[in-house]
Amino acid sequence: MTELANIALILTAVDPVNCTLNFIALAIIAEFDNFVYEALRNESMKKLLEPDVCAKLLKIMRTSSKKCKPEEMSRVKM
Repeated sequence: MTELANIALILTAVDPVNCTLNFIALAIIAEFDNFVYEALRNESMKKLLEPDVCAKLLKIMRTSSKKCKPEEMSRVKM
């Protein structure tokens, strides 16, 4: 949705200067989160965004499906 809004903003520019300025502004906005992430040098929460941590934290385990494989089942005892 955001990408479509960005493309519409660029395509509805009246002249080439506005189109270029809109494109540059959108590129800066798209890179802003990377700048903020790189600025967090000693922040402990930054480690939560690392790929290996995300893979462990955001693992989906199917526990109620009849087609669930044994390795996909939760190890939590009720």
